[in-house]
Amino acid sequence: DERLRLGAAKLKKHQRLLDRIAARYGVETEVLAAIWGVESGFGARRGDIPVISALSTLGYESRRAAFFENQLLAALAIIQAGDIAPRDMTGSWAGAMGHTQFIPTTYLAHAVDFTGDGRRDIWGDDPADALASAANYLAKSGWRKGGLWGLEVRLRKGSDDLVTRSVADWRARGVTRASGGAVPDHGPATLILPNGAGGPAFLLFANYRVLRTYNDSMKYALAVGHLSDRLGGGGPL
Repeated sequence: DERLRLGAAKLKKHQRLLDRIAARYGVETEVLAAIWGVESGFGARRGDIPVISALSTLGYESRRAAFFENQLLAALAIIQAGDIAPRDMTGSWAGAMGHTQFIPTTYLAHAVDFTGDGRRDIWGDDPADALASAANYLAKSGWRKGGLWGLEVRLRKGSDDLVTRSVADWRARGVTRASGGAVPDHGPATLILPNGAGGPAFLLFANYRVLRTYNDSMKYALAVGHLSDRLGGGGPL
């Protein structure tokens, strides 16, 4: 409930900015707001741990030392480029930074200077560069404007999960929208039952896989997708 309340307020406050970003990158405003909300509570939890220190420690000794050493080198490159001073480069314990919690290599690959001030600033109070960077990330990962990430469905007994079929095939197997009506055709879809046979069922489209590139977690992608639906006026599961 709190995320929905804050999300509605942030959408209203930043509507013009989000509309400009959506027009440039083709990613819907509600999707960007949902990522912002899940990643940092709409900027409230950007992290206060010095990134260079955290990544140096993890690169020296951790289960994924090579990964974090690579992130450390990327963070140093960001500082060298002049986007942020070392003292201001703060983030999570694992080096995720800013409003959209980019790790350094993701920043180097996808961060943009949307405000035109010469810096790609995802750390400051102004979320413009961070939200545009997230939109650029999704667009480069194959986001389909106007396409669904997925939807909750009802199904007949015996439907197989983790199988990808055409929407016409799912319709023939008796799968319908949970809210009523036929399933819309947004390309091949995969059926999942994340809580087992007694829980909700979802058909997942190509945009779901794009959300998984941002964070490779089924629960993350479902959370972002469902929050974006709710911010767009959709109902609960």
